[in-house]
Amino acid sequence: MSTMSEVHITTFGFSRGAPPLDALVYDCRALRNPHRPDRTGKTGLDEDVFNEVADHELFNDLVDHIVRQVGYRAFGENKQLIKIAIGCTMGRHRSVAVAFRVATILQYRFDMKVLTQHRDMNRDNVVCDTV
Repeated sequence: MSTMSEVHITTFGFSRGAPPLDALVYDCRALRNPHRPDRTGKTGLDEDVFNEVADHELFNDLVDHIVRQVGYRAFGENKQLIKIAIGCTMGRHRSVAVAFRVATILQYRFDMKVLTQHRDMNRDNVVCDTV
């Protein structure tokens, strides 16, 4: 590969609208939802929420799958810009936790430049009518 790949990660909530059209989309809704009233205002970046999401039996498999797919595109297809979207129901907990782990692995294990945007993480609990 001639130059380092750059990865753009967008987290989103399926209930808040469609994912970006130009991205590979990954669905985290199979992971247990840590949303509870005592976690109002917390996200997948908060340690207790992250740990609960990461403790799910499918978490590491999903993260590994995403990392392999990105790696294939970066190293196998020599893509310079890779866009992925990681979604859950509201875009606050599961998708954010998965994106954090994926970004960390891509940055530190593969020395990729990663930009992460959390589209719905700080939005009010208003659900979109169309998905």
